[in-house]
Amino acid sequence: MQIQTGRLFEKTLTHKNKAMKKILTITACSIAFAITSHAQISKGTVFLGTSIGSTTYSSSNDNLDYTAGTNINKSTAAKTYGFNVGPQVGVFLSRHFLLGGTVTYNITYKTTDATTLSSVNQPVTAHSETSNYTINAGPFMRYYFYDHLSKNILYVQANATAGTGNGASSGNGVNVNSTYSSDGKVSNIFNWNAGSSIGVTHFFTPSVGMDIALGYTYTSASSGNMNSTESTNKSNSNITISQNNYNETTITNGISFGIGFHWYLNCITSKESVLIVS
Repeated sequence: MQIQTGRLFEKTLTHKNKAMKKILTITACSIAFAITSHAQISKGTVFLGTSIGSTTYSSSNDNLDYTAGTNINKSTAAKTYGFNVGPQVGVFLSRHFLLGGTVTYNITYKTTDATTLSSVNQPVTAHSETSNYTINAGPFMRYYFYDHLSKNILYVQANATAGTGNGASSGNGVNVNSTYSSDGKVSNIFNWNAGSSIGVTHFFTPSVGMDIALGYTYTSASSGNMNSTESTNKSNSNITISQNNYNETTITNGISFGIGFHWYLNCITSKESVLIVS
């Protein structure tokens, strides 16, 4: 009976030792993985994060000087503001080259002011505002410049997206015989944009970085517009309502500024791994 009890105790102890070895092995592997994923960038490193705000701005001014007729001059000023936010994911194909994709929620706000001067009538003015909301998706490519990684790394990036959505418009103005105000809906928006930027990644830790970038963006957007205009006659105060439906295509060129936070997760060990200097 004592011999059987002793053997049973030895078997139990052996099983416990094996279990402890497995736990220690798993723990050691986890620590090694954590060190690898938090300390190195290499081919195969996963790039994961978000662009918390990429803003764009563009403006245009047109001036027409008439050489015939009663109109003397017409000036038009347009300003476009854009903001987008969304997740980004990519993978390093080499120590320097990153290929990825992004999905963004975009807000575009445009204002247009026009004034026409005449030799016989008072100035004719028009003001309009348009707000569009779209969801875009597309690829990006990034190249990092460095010999030895440090806390601040310079990079260049090229990107393109396409998307769809809807929006709203409004306006007001003064004509020769009336004043007016308008409200409308913007539908069937399709836009695409392409751009490039130069930026710096600052590493708070070897695995967490913040991007700051300045660049150029080209955008083409088409949409369908349904617009209702209410006009008030200056002499008799009569009100008329008219419906104006039209299709619009807008092309803008502007400057972009972006900020983003990203994680650099290296899940495999590679001979090309490079330690970030912390």
